[in-house]
Amino acid sequence: MPAPLFTSSGSASGNSLFNATTALASSSQNVFGTPATPGTSTAPTSRLANGSIDMEDRMEDINDEAALTYLQPAAYPRNGKAKWRDTGRGTGIAISPVGGEIASYTIKTSSAGPNKPAALKPATIIPSDEVVYFSSPHTLSKALIDFYAETYTLFLSLQQIVAASHRLSSPDIVDGRLADTLLGPPGAETIGHMSRLMGLYENEAEKLRDDEGVDPSERGRIALVYQILRLAHILFLPRDGRGEGLIGEELLDWVNEVDPAPDNRLGNEIMQSQPPWDHSAFWPYLSRCLLRGFHQPATTFLRSLTKHPHQPIAQFADLLATHLAVYPRSSDIQRYPLDHQFLSAHKHWVTRFKSEVSAFSEGRKDAYFKDVAWASWNEDFRVVAELMEGKAERVLEEANDWREAVGAWGVLVDVGSRRDDLPSITSRILDSLPVDMNVLDDTIQSHLCEGKIYEALFASHDLDTWLTAHLADIFDKLDLLPDEETWELPLRDYFLLRYAEMLSEHPNHAVTWRIVVDYLHASGPEGRARLKEFILHITLGPPSMLERSATRPQASEPVNGDDAMDVEEDSAVQRFAQFSSIREICADFDLEEEWAVISRIMGHRLLQSGNLGIASTVYAAADDTYGLSRIADKLLDLYVEQGEEAFLEQIEEMPPTLLREAEDVKPDIDYARHTVRMVFIAQFRDFVLYKRQEAWDLAARNVVSLIAADSAPLGIRAVLLVEAVQSLEAPEVLVGSTSTFEIMRILEDVIINASHAPDVYLGALDKYLKRLAGEKEAMVNGDSRVNGKGDYAAALKKLEEVRLACARNLARSMVLDVNDEF
Repeated sequence: MPAPLFTSSGSASGNSLFNATTALASSSQNVFGTPATPGTSTAPTSRLANGSIDMEDRMEDINDEAALTYLQPAAYPRNGKAKWRDTGRGTGIAISPVGGEIASYTIKTSSAGPNKPAALKPATIIPSDEVVYFSSPHTLSKALIDFYAETYTLFLSLQQIVAASHRLSSPDIVDGRLADTLLGPPGAETIGHMSRLMGLYENEAEKLRDDEGVDPSERGRIALVYQILRLAHILFLPRDGRGEGLIGEELLDWVNEVDPAPDNRLGNEIMQSQPPWDHSAFWPYLSRCLLRGFHQPATTFLRSLTKHPHQPIAQFADLLATHLAVYPRSSDIQRYPLDHQFLSAHKHWVTRFKSEVSAFSEGRKDAYFKDVAWASWNEDFRVVAELMEGKAERVLEEANDWREAVGAWGVLVDVGSRRDDLPSITSRILDSLPVDMNVLDDTIQSHLCEGKIYEALFASHDLDTWLTAHLADIFDKLDLLPDEETWELPLRDYFLLRYAEMLSEHPNHAVTWRIVVDYLHASGPEGRARLKEFILHITLGPPSMLERSATRPQASEPVNGDDAMDVEEDSAVQRFAQFSSIREICADFDLEEEWAVISRIMGHRLLQSGNLGIASTVYAAADDTYGLSRIADKLLDLYVEQGEEAFLEQIEEMPPTLLREAEDVKPDIDYARHTVRMVFIAQFRDFVLYKRQEAWDLAARNVVSLIAADSAPLGIRAVLLVEAVQSLEAPEVLVGSTSTFEIMRILEDVIINASHAPDVYLGALDKYLKRLAGEKEAMVNGDSRVNGKGDYAAALKKLEEVRLACARNLARSMVLDVNDEF
């Protein structure tokens, strides 16, 4: 059977047959069989009946062209489905109404008939019975994930730039929001910075559009996203930050970029024909060149007419070509560095052009040529002349659509138009060239040109969630969004939340969760409220990350006590990068309560996996006194069952500051920060170290203190009493009479209570003695009870030895008059 994919423990919801672990997959996959080629997917079936489906029949119906992959572990081997079905098993599925993920699980079925009770034959549980398989028909390509990641960093930069420009400490301003303040739109310098970031948005969208890893079906949508970004950049984020310049050339460049025309190949074909003017596309191509601002090829076309056999036609074509060659353009900043210089030059050009055309036609308005035989040429020349003259009606008549008319307007009709003039210009154009509202990109772009921000945002939301979120963010900063009192949520926050939801609900959310966090935090009070819930559901990493290393790291150079906690935490960061990132987020966003919950969960996982040192760091950071008490109990169990080496090994992995703080806790503060149990562990560690260093006087004082401590666990007292024998029978009297009396009092308490609860008072001592005796088999079995009844004779006998040692030491101390203050 193939090895399972990513697996995490937990219980399955729904109609699963058993408590289940979870098998995850990054693409839609079938539940059964051997693995297929990675990265392929299947669409979910629609053949459902009461939440279940006969997957075996479905497999036979699958089209041969469908790509299949398989979830792990396989429920049955290849060609084993019939036998599997005969055991009374089937497959149930549940489909998420949000992201479309599919959960598949084993259910009981009746192999005898539909009216027979469901039962397994035999009832033995197999691994696949305890697994819920998750799959999805959707996935984000690497190119798209990279795009989201890159633009996410740009988004954060934009928030910081706007916040810094206002130098306010308001939470909303820190998040980059302006609509809740009285500040109004940002200054020219800030808009200039925003314009540069908008350009970077466009660059990323352009790279995504051209990326070969993008699904061809998505490429068109991404191209539209780029086009809309580019238009919004031109209209609302001028490079100079003020937007006082002429807009005609920029709009025309945008039109030519998003809808290139005319076709160069057609132009070459026309010019190669003899004569060119006889080509059916000659005049339409010439008009299109004028509308699109391509005056040089238009001039070339007109000059070809100078070879026309009819002299008046040749002369008029030469006149038009001569004037078109010197047509003023605002983009020619070398000749017209200032707007007023260009406007003056254009005015003089139009006056001179109209005068010479009128002189050529001798004042005739409807005919340029006297000869009636050439009257058919009048209309074609009239189109060209009126386009050059900038007549609005002619532009509207010749333009293919509203967008082409908008592009030509600022170059031919109203060359002095600025951004503030565009809404009225667009409205006039749309009266003659209405937008097809079924074409989404046209709808969005026309709304932007008309200044209808609200309509543009909601239309773009139907196109792309990312686009809408980032446009709303920019429009909010420019103070262009409608009054927030109209909406339950500010529009910016609403669209940012929708984008964050899209990322969090997608199967690739494990890759994009960090992005989701910052977008939620930037989405106002509602987003920050959702962030508190979202942060609690981020995976802490697979269980394999929690396994302790087979060998301990080598000791490094000594560190200062004040830095010890930081050193330990740095090690935790290396081993648990995900958890470390979550810690930073909670600290940055003031999520103290959420951090405490996450720390308790992580501490429990570390505790279960045997990482007591790092678990104590996590519990201490969360001020989880209950968790620290569990650590203390685990450490004492480790000493009892495995000895000093194992105990000290785990102690060394704990942050020294934790135990040092425990030592400094005042005895009367039983609710101290790290619990009195950690105080006990610190003293117990000292006792073990004193023994290893043969500092018997210190060890004796320490063991007496441990035995009498109120914080000592009930089970460990018997072990400490046995440990005290070495001090009681030392050649020198190390324990005074007062302390000896106290030890004897506690010894009697242990013996008396053990008669009622032997497991509690003698269980640890029993394991301790078994370890010392080297009876490994007894340790593996768990305890030394026989036939289910307590048999602690060895432990009680050992306590009698303690009683005898106390009596001897008491006699010696009284004879030598050795007394101590307990």
